[in-house]
Amino acid sequence: VPVAYGLHPNSEINFMTKQADDLVRSIAELSPRGGGAAAGATLQEKAKRLLDDILDKLPDLIPVADLEERLGMEDRTPY
Repeated sequence: VPVAYGLHPNSEINFMTKQADDLVRSIAELSPRGGGAAAGATLQEKAKRLLDDILDKLPDLIPVADLEERLGMEDRTPY
């Protein structure tokens, strides 16, 4: 959504390309590599470890309902 940030619409191509690259890189990291089953963790274990790591890095959820109550509708803007 580059336009929302004041960027040129053509920058959306770079934005989406980066997202696709990140997705493919993540999938490649999760895909099994050579070696036998006894070589280490299963694919599910690797995925769980990676997802747990990502969840640990995420900030706490923002209490949107509480913020809306405190702000009121007259103070609400899209920014």
